[in-house]
Amino acid sequence: MLDTFAAAITAAGFEPPYCESDGKIHRFSSNGKRYDKAGWYVFWGDAGVFGDWRSGFQETWFPPEDEDATREEKVARQAAAQQKLAKAKQKAAKERTRKHGAARRKATRVWSKSVNPTQHPYLDRKQVQAHGIRQYGQFLIVPLVDETGGLWSLQSISPEGNKRFMPGGRMQGRFHLINGSRDRIGIAEGYATAATVHEKTGDTLLVAFNAGNLEPVAVTARAMYPAAAHLTIWGDNDQFTDGNPGVTKAHQAATVSRANAVKIPDFSGYDLTTKPTDWNDLYLLERGNG
Repeated sequence: MLDTFAAAITAAGFEPPYCESDGKIHRFSSNGKRYDKAGWYVFWGDAGVFGDWRSGFQETWFPPEDEDATREEKVARQAAAQQKLAKAKQKAAKERTRKHGAARRKATRVWSKSVNPTQHPYLDRKQVQAHGIRQYGQFLIVPLVDETGGLWSLQSISPEGNKRFMPGGRMQGRFHLINGSRDRIGIAEGYATAATVHEKTGDTLLVAFNAGNLEPVAVTARAMYPAAAHLTIWGDNDQFTDGNPGVTKAHQAATVSRANAVKIPDFSGYDLTTKPTDWNDLYLLERGNG
């Protein structure tokens, strides 16, 4: 039965994980990227529901033998599955809240023990300064905050540039703030990109950390600053990824937040050996360091 359920997930265009029949919500990558967890499923043995948080897609699955059921039986089973899903979501929400709280407490402890970085290989390589970030051991620590400045989680960046987020920490709608002009606000995906734009423009920059978080962060930024503030989405140019999600998500965020402009780096005429995608990459190429 699990194999048949997994096959239904595959037929919908996703690569399913190993499925479990425990009635809990499980997350998995819906775009093939290791740290993407937009895909989800719940399986009870006699029914299952799966979908994608990012797109809003959702499908309820029943065993093939249920195809011979009457319309009334199918409606009843659909309603029962939705009730089970609602209970699973409530349980998952409570667990998510618990994990967020634990992550906030740990983030506060780590942040209190971290120091201002004086020099770090990642900053040297990206040729940007430290703006509101700290260092904990060999790792740079980037805080994820809300509109009140409350700390929710941390991103760590190793000297080699490997990035990790605190397990259980909330990311959606959270950002890192680089203060600048209150009249000119920018949203960018990564820290190095935001720091580059800030240092070149003097604008306030909010780091969204990934393309999927651009929209909620842009909406928050629009509410945080004066209505007349000029809001720009400094999107990535994911020219080597199918569908170019950096560009797509940047324009979606701009539409929803009523941003004044979307800017995408143009790498025409440059050596693309390093597969550049963002504004820091363009900055380094312009300086002959890409």
